Amino acid sequence: MSRKIRAFSHIERNSDKGDVLASYSLFERYKNGIDVEIDENLSKKYLLRCFEFVESIDENEKPNNLLLLSEVGFVDFRAFKNLELKIDRKLTVIIGDNAAGKTSILEGVSKILSWIAACIVKEGDNGKRVTYPDINNNSTFYGEVYANLKFGDKNNISASLSRAIKGSSEKKDSHVSELKSLADFWRKLNGIREINLPVFAFYSVERSHYSSPSNVSSSVGKSDRRISRFDAYQGALDGPGRFDHFIEWFVFLSKKTKNTKPLEKEKLKKQLDKLRALGDDNSNPLWDVLVEKELEYKKLESAEVGHDDVLYDRMFRAIRETISRAVPGVSDIWVDSESGYDIVYIKSRGENLLINQLSDGQRALISLVSDLARRVVMLNPKLNNPLHGQGIVLIDEIELHLHPRWQQGVISSLVKSFPNIQFIITTHSPQILSTVDKSCIRRLVYDDNKNDILVKEPDFQTKGVMSSDVLEQIMETSSIPDVEEARWLDEMLFLIAENNYETSEGDKLLEKIRLHFGENHPEFKRCETEIRIKKMKQSLGSKVRRD
Repeated sequence: MSRKIRAFSHIERNSDKGDVLASYSLFERYKNGIDVEIDENLSKKYLLRCFEFVESIDENEKPNNLLLLSEVGFVDFRAFKNLELKIDRKLTVIIGDNAAGKTSILEGVSKILSWIAACIVKEGDNGKRVTYPDINNNSTFYGEVYANLKFGDKNNISASLSRAIKGSSEKKDSHVSELKSLADFWRKLNGIREINLPVFAFYSVERSHYSSPSNVSSSVGKSDRRISRFDAYQGALDGPGRFDHFIEWFVFLSKKTKNTKPLEKEKLKKQLDKLRALGDDNSNPLWDVLVEKELEYKKLESAEVGHDDVLYDRMFRAIRETISRAVPGVSDIWVDSESGYDIVYIKSRGENLLINQLSDGQRALISLVSDLARRVVMLNPKLNNPLHGQGIVLIDEIELHLHPRWQQGVISSLVKSFPNIQFIITTHSPQILSTVDKSCIRRLVYDDNKNDILVKEPDFQTKGVMSSDVLEQIMETSSIPDVEEARWLDEMLFLIAENNYETSEGDKLLEKIRLHFGENHPEFKRCETEIRIKKMKQSLGSKVRRD
């Protein structure tokens, strides 16, 4: 058996085992006669196998074959000498001190994903590369980001982005062929028949630099303006997000979905009534106009809603529902065009507000949620709920501008709103961690012995735990600040324990605590309670001795 035949047989076996990229390779080979005779039936067989793979969903519209990042690693990349990170299928939350490398991990992953996104949009296009500034200053050879992904249960995809240091005697190649093959698979399959596509997005801390008008010229959202679904990949992995793009797209959807037919019919009916009042036969001086208007009215009555109208309406409703579900206090978002400008309003706690009238926290969250929703919806037109699309999304410092109460709800809101997205998130917030299972947390710690950063998973369960306990047990930070007022409490409790509270020193210290915290403060009441308990114990002890 020749090498070529053995290789072909190997591809067929892989296809039969569920390797969808092997199935697509066989489709192209049989269609174009590559190393085999053209066979239209076999070509259709393997093409059908590909469509079944990507279009297979369960009763909740969850894709049965998700693309998931399973592992990412770094070699002499920025602060990392050698770091490997296991990624949870649903949610990974990365924590660590400032400069530990949390953002570097997200930026490294975004470089990997950029190759898939770029090649889905355009054949042979390139993604982001490892640059010289990315290489660790102490590296003697190269810097590298590598990743392993799974596409369904049987398809393993690996890639690496590398760059040798300046002056290196050897070249270090990147390996992105499998990423390009995956992207080609999606692009070419979609060219044959429209399919849902995965979203890839990165939201850096720069998303807080909000700059978007609340209103735009009504010409921006003209319904005849062409908006491609592949625009969903534009700037998606650059970091800031594009709220201005959301505004433009939302206005476009609003114009597409506004049902003006009832208004047109009502206006036309009034005109017909006036014309008929002049006479119902050709004696009417405006008989020709009447006939024309009656035909126009009949056409309007018989007009059916097109497929695109249904699709736009579904997208529009999904966006509005997502924003109202994910952003506390927001119940609706809509476009008002009466002034000649398309003004986007948001209903917040019963008030109609412009975007720039919202709080920083609301704007930050709306900006993130709306940008992500826009991209997911554009890429998944074949789903009844397009927000059920799949993808990989990176968010740096998820707690940005959010009140602690909002922090405790933001993860669950995102996961519920986008149930099939794999999220990789960084945070400094114990409130965030108190809503996340310990199995999803990755902590970056510096190891003095190895002079490198390591990854640890917490032993202490975090989900459902008080944030103060998370702060101490997971983030190794005392929940009580090291300030003089905190030391007063320690000193007072020590005096009580040693029975020295009824002294001049004890009285002065208790009074300082009362004046600072207030008589109703839990810490002052705690001191009073400890004193009462101490006195009760002393009283009981004296009574026992007398008896």
